[in-house]
Amino acid sequence: FLEKGILIRGSWYPLLKMEWISGVNLRQYIKDNINDSNKLRLLANNWKDMCNTLRSCRIAHGDLHPDNVIMSRHGMKLVDYDGVFVPRLGGFGPTTRGLPNYQHPNINASNYFGAELDNFSSILIYTSILTLSYNPQLWEYTGTHKDDKKLIFQSSDFVTQSPIIAQAMSLNEEIKICLTALQKASKNLPEQTPPLNEVLKTLPRSHSTVTAQRPPVAQRHQITFYSDKSSS
Repeated sequence: FLEKGILIRGSWYPLLKMEWISGVNLRQYIKDNINDSNKLRLLANNWKDMCNTLRSCRIAHGDLHPDNVIMSRHGMKLVDYDGVFVPRLGGFGPTTRGLPNYQHPNINASNYFGAELDNFSSILIYTSILTLSYNPQLWEYTGTHKDDKKLIFQSSDFVTQSPIIAQAMSLNEEIKICLTALQKASKNLPEQTPPLNEVLKTLPRSHSTVTAQRPPVAQRHQITFYSDKSSS
């Protein structure tokens, strides 16, 4: 933290100087590994772990989407935290609502700003990665390869009888449970969306599909927020 970080018209303003993070964003990583089901399932597991860690700290990023996730040499890192929630910000309102296709369909009609803010997008991104691990053809079939504003699904899919939802549900029980939870959540308030780990608790252990070998914890992710990002 630099108290005199930037000089504007003769006045000094504070600045937070942070480490530059090199790597590819989550979308590019998925694209690069679209035909490697093992890597995608490992990625889904790492995503789940990161979301669980955030929640255990009562932190919400507020704008989870693939461009805000960098896959660096040291693991998965979150960037751009304009809308981040931490407990000391309780009582304040939201400053951003994120990309629509990753947010609860009713988020713009809500003034909610709290630790449950990421629940919908956490489940959505997890389910998208897992779905692609079973059917990589959906990357192009859904137009995701040329639309960087979505990851297979879009917000309207959860409030209509979308054929892509039905197709994904047919892949396995875990995907079906997650998509059913998102459909149900879309009818309620954003803050009533259950967290990812609670949704997955309803899945019988014998139906769990994310079985790829996992690296040591230190290699999976680091719950660190950064304001800069780059692609290599």
